[in-house]
Amino acid sequence: FAVVPSRMADADPRIQQLKDFITTAKDPAETATFLHEKLGAKDAQVLGAMCFNEGFAKAHFMISATLGGGAKLTEELAQFKHVYKACFPTEEGQMMLLFALELYIVTAKRNGLKKMDDIL
Repeated sequence: FAVVPSRMADADPRIQQLKDFITTAKDPAETATFLHEKLGAKDAQVLGAMCFNEGFAKAHFMISATLGGGAKLTEELAQFKHVYKACFPTEEGQMMLLFALELYIVTAKRNGLKKMDDIL
C-alpha cells in the first residue's frame, strides 16, 4: 500500500506509526491487530485537540494514515477498503470510521463533499 506523509505537523505521532506499519503489513488482519492491540488511542490528538474517545481516535488515525496521497478520494478509499473492513468490523466501528472520513473531507478535501454520494 502507498502511504502519504501527515497533513499536520502537530499530528498525533501514532498516525505516522500506523502509516509505517501499513506499508509493511502482510494483510489487513495484521493491521487490525496492530491498531487495536499495540498502537492504541488513549489521550489521542485529533486535529490538534485532545480526543478521549478511543474508537473515534483509531478511526481518525486510520483515515489520516491512508488518505491524502494525491489520488482521487474514491481511488484511495477503494485501495484501503479491505483494511477498513478488517479494522472496523462492527457497526460502531464503521460509524466511527464514517465520522472520521467526514471530518477529513470537511477539513482536507472540501471538493470531496460533492462526491460523498459516489463514495458512500
